Amino acid sequence: MRVTKLLLVLAAVVLVVSIVAVKCEHEEDDFAEFDDDFEEDELSRARSRRARTPSPQKEEDLKETPKKKPPTEDVIEEDIRPKDSGFDEDDEANVMNDEDDFESIDDEDEFDFDGDGKVKREMPPPKLTITSVPMPMRGWQAYWSELLMLIGISVYMMNYILGRYKNQKIAQSFFDINWNILEDNFMMLGDSTILEDEQGTRNYQKMSDSIYQMWCSGRVCCEGMLVELKLLKRQDLVSILANMFRPAKDVLRVSVEMGREDMDSVVFALANKKAATKMSKEYNDLINYCPEKKPAEKYGLPSQFVVMSELSEASSTILDSKTCAVITKFASLIDSIHFTDQFTGLRSAEPETTKDGVMKLPEPRRFLFFTLNLPTTNSGNNCDTVFEEMKPFFQFIFYTIDKMKRVRLSKEGKYKADRNRAKVEEAFMKQTHAARAEAAAVRREEKRRQEKERILQVIMLSETLIMFCRLKISRTVNF
Repeated sequence: MRVTKLLLVLAAVVLVVSIVAVKCEHEEDDFAEFDDDFEEDELSRARSRRARTPSPQKEEDLKETPKKKPPTEDVIEEDIRPKDSGFDEDDEANVMNDEDDFESIDDEDEFDFDGDGKVKREMPPPKLTITSVPMPMRGWQAYWSELLMLIGISVYMMNYILGRYKNQKIAQSFFDINWNILEDNFMMLGDSTILEDEQGTRNYQKMSDSIYQMWCSGRVCCEGMLVELKLLKRQDLVSILANMFRPAKDVLRVSVEMGREDMDSVVFALANKKAATKMSKEYNDLINYCPEKKPAEKYGLPSQFVVMSELSEASSTILDSKTCAVITKFASLIDSIHFTDQFTGLRSAEPETTKDGVMKLPEPRRFLFFTLNLPTTNSGNNCDTVFEEMKPFFQFIFYTIDKMKRVRLSKEGKYKADRNRAKVEEAFMKQTHAARAEAAAVRREEKRRQEKERILQVIMLSETLIMFCRLKISRTVNF
């Protein structure tokens, strides 16, 4: 138990730390991307401002440099304009003034030109800002999230191995303690006559890591008995966490199938209040034949139980003094006791149909069900003590099997039971009348279609014979 709790606490811490680490890592990556974009934008803006702003040293050089006119402006060309062109001296003065405005631009000493005639500007070197980049992590610190995940997986695997071993230990203990009782009452235990393998393991069947079964056969008064252990999923860490918030117990379910002649018309159930509510909504036989629930104090049983019975005569016969004493002794373990000759399984939305599509009532079977909640701990250390204390109840199961063969209803009780079964069948026929009528119409239509196809085949065959005869006669006449 302490190891399981330690594993659970460690798993919870690993889960929380891994979630926080993943969130922090995503946030750091997102903001790092924004910081890089911001620094690149600031650097590009600074460079553009420096390119547009001339340096102070260059402006002083421009002021000190005297303006020189190009030698081409000293030579005045002759006026070759026609006299009647309308170009007077005022216009010529304006043109000269406009040319004077651009003298500063034509000064070659004021600007530096390259070979292509483009202006060269001396740019100051850009001021570079070095961003401090964090050094990458070295060693195990760079993989701490992966280490946490490995620790979580290791905890889950350790819990799986330990839980699987605990369930197998509980099942082995149960069959070892009750093996002599089963061997004395049945000729065959398990799937073969070999009761133990080479390692001495009992011949029970492992359905999963938490479900173990054994089929027993070869006894009078019954067709066989199925012993089923439904243990907690101790190998699953998630199920263990769920059981902390919603506690559950290991379950032992014994199902005895009675022969057709070994049980009379009886539908009876005794269960605690929670199980009785669930059973009355799920099982067809209790829904149809036991709609009422009666308190168990009437029969001298603890108040935690509820009795559901088709006939009061059957309840009085089954709950004798010895049965009531055993039920009172094991009241904390008993979940439900269910005897029925009309067991058709759980309630289903669709009724059973035959190959022809005809709906019918399912074939009922006779069963005795015993369901117990085992008080085993999560570690399974007390399983030997629990199963030793349960031996009297296991012997009570075989006492009940022999007793149900002797139980016989009176004539009046038998008449009531037969009438109830006839009512259930009639209600089923009324409920499925429309569906059966539809199925009958489909069958009739199918039969009519088959007859039409048969007639068409006969007509086509006759036409073929007639054509063949005509062809034969025509050939004979021509010959």
